[in-house]
Amino acid sequence: MKKVALLVSQSGDGKTTLFNKITNSNQEVQAGGRVVTREVYVKDSKYGQGFTLIDTPGLKDEDCIGTSSKILNLIENIWISRIMVVVRYARFDIIKDTCKWLLLAFERYQDRITIVITHFDFSDDKEREQRQLTEYYHKAGIKSIIFASREDSGETLCELFDSEIKDQPQKMQLTESELLSFQQCDYNQFLYFELLEILGDIYIQSKRLFQGFPVIDEQAKVLLVKEIIKKLINYSYVKFNRSFGRNENDEEQFLFFLEFRRSIIDIVNRDIQILKWNNIVKYVQIIELKNFIQNEMETYDKNFEVGRKKCLQKIRENAKNQKINYL
Repeated sequence: MKKVALLVSQSGDGKTTLFNKITNSNQEVQAGGRVVTREVYVKDSKYGQGFTLIDTPGLKDEDCIGTSSKILNLIENIWISRIMVVVRYARFDIIKDTCKWLLLAFERYQDRITIVITHFDFSDDKEREQRQLTEYYHKAGIKSIIFASREDSGETLCELFDSEIKDQPQKMQLTESELLSFQQCDYNQFLYFELLEILGDIYIQSKRLFQGFPVIDEQAKVLLVKEIIKKLINYSYVKFNRSFGRNENDEEQFLFFLEFRRSIIDIVNRDIQILKWNNIVKYVQIIELKNFIQNEMETYDKNFEVGRKKCLQKIRENAKNQKINYL
């Protein structure tokens, strides 16, 4: 059975350029801005050992429901050997943040993921940055990474991809939460900026609440941290509800809550990590506290269940009408 690689990325990171070079195609490309690839395209590689490559719409698309529907349709109909997560070269922290979001939907298939860093020729210190990125993702459990340059030919790219696509295709499935991870809310700029204002305030509150711990035993510290987390999450939800509770569009309200939820978890996790660096809590307690954060957030999830169900229903209904373009 021929091996199959799935390309995923946000728009403008070089995914379709890779597809064109590897398959000798001429699909329209554009760096950033408007999403050009709006359909799913499938074609065999032109060079090397031979594999099938799938190009997909950029995951930060204005039509996030439509993009999720296309992804759902293709994984229900095509077995996948490898997921190629494509990220444009940038600062180390930007690459990490972009990959973190892209990997949300595929965490259970970590052993089948390859990170592809495009435009790596822009690096001024290739050896150091290649080592830094490789070590970071190896620690995160992702052992496969490709560094691609703009000058790489189709033959070179096929050789790089062939070396990483070793698994036989398998049927993949996405849970509801994984499918919803593709959703974005920044298409409504006015409301998105309002959300960013709220998050900025919560960021400041979080830093203030986590400062100045008293000298107490370890168990008491954990209980105190949990109290702070509970207080912060409740404060965050009240702020969110004041601004977005009046929104009568259940789907839109849910999408903004989803973005809000991700951000709050990131903010609190960051401050807990700082506590670990300062030897206030230990590694084993970090796991307990992260689970506590998830459980606390879940108490508010039920308030957005109607919007959640509507989004999932729309994705599933749209998936039935999507097509896969074999070139």
